[in-house]
Amino acid sequence: MNVHSSKLNALKKEATLLAVRQGLHATSMAQIARSANIAVGTIYLYYSGKDELYGSLLSDYYDQLTDLLTEPPYTTDFKEVLRLNFDNLKNHLSGNANRFQLFLQLRQLSPYSERAKAQRREFEQKLSLIMEEGKTQVLLKNLSINCLATLFFEGICSISQYELEHPNDHSFQTPELLKEACFMGLFK
Repeated sequence: MNVHSSKLNALKKEATLLAVRQGLHATSMAQIARSANIAVGTIYLYYSGKDELYGSLLSDYYDQLTDLLTEPPYTTDFKEVLRLNFDNLKNHLSGNANRFQLFLQLRQLSPYSERAKAQRREFEQKLSLIMEEGKTQVLLKNLSINCLATLFFEGICSISQYELEHPNDHSFQTPELLKEACFMGLFK
């Protein structure tokens, strides 16, 4: 790994940790630089400001989520495609608690950058295409595909957030139950 990548990775990691610990608004570029052992001026070589930095992190997260989506082949049972996508997205969301908590904060705010908005639209479009295939098979037909995609993803986010906030809840010993609960509202 070169020095540029190393500094950029440290910057992103510390920006995430600080925002989770003290909130986005309380986190300054100077704090991020100090925590990442980088000169404050160096940050501005990568990002014009805090909004661009966090917009980049949000964009990267949506890009990773998009890459995890698996489109259904025509011969596959759609419920299996949903289960696969549920597992892929849930594992990613739960895989790094700090990044997930930052994602939850950032997506509640206005999108930080055009790039983040574009990545979010790409993720939503790909998920909607998956739902379009399933809508003709087994999903509720009176809801739009965008609504179905949103309900599906919000269910995964809610389960991941609950798991993060309640680590001792025994519900997580039976993950299939949670997955089925997420699906029940989508099917006829």
